[in-house]
Amino acid sequence: FVRRVDWMSQRETDAFKTHPVTSEPLIRFSQLFSQAERVSTTSWAHNFTLCTVDEDGQPTSRVVSMHSHDERGFFFCTNTSGPKSKAIAHNPKVAMCFQWEGLRAQIRVTGTAEQLDDETTMVLYNRCSKPEKMYYVSCSQGPEHKWSQSKVVEPADDWEEWSTTLWRHYGSVDEHDMPLPAYWRAYLIRPKTLEILNLMAPAGEVRTRWTKEEDGNWTKELLAL
Repeated sequence: FVRRVDWMSQRETDAFKTHPVTSEPLIRFSQLFSQAERVSTTSWAHNFTLCTVDEDGQPTSRVVSMHSHDERGFFFCTNTSGPKSKAIAHNPKVAMCFQWEGLRAQIRVTGTAEQLDDETTMVLYNRCSKPEKMYYVSCSQGPEHKWSQSKVVEPADDWEEWSTTLWRHYGSVDEHDMPLPAYWRAYLIRPKTLEILNLMAPAGEVRTRWTKEEDGNWTKELLAL
């Protein structure tokens, strides 16, 4: 499931302004991201491919949604009992990739992912619409629940019945009063490397990679195509 939001209006209430973007690679990312939002062919600019590695060493990728970003890195949310969370618990090293065809640009990131606290999760949860919250509630009831995200289901199982039950229960509840699902949390990807391929950039700056050193500073390298 991927989400589509009006980022320009949401930014005004972004609680992550305490960690403003200040480093060159994150500034460059923010600039390109803002451009991607305004290009009709990249209206889902906040979606990216996330790659994790499970306990058997098997890489797996899927498209997820970035809920926010700041100087610390990139935020997404997911079911804590699903395959993504289990893989991250086993091996926090991840890779992510944004592909923005309208800008002829690609962003590749490697780093580590970590689960965040309830307070941070609530900030992101409260930025979601009611239908989005209903979806998160529906698939984040715990590993034993029939409709827990990525669980094997039987052909005869009735998703519509479960969805109707939820809407009957929460239909009259204001979206700001929707409960936080017990098995849905925010994650932060802290970047170790960030690479930008921008085919519309000036010659000599088409492909750039930054690496974060132990002291927190970034090293910049220009790469051949």
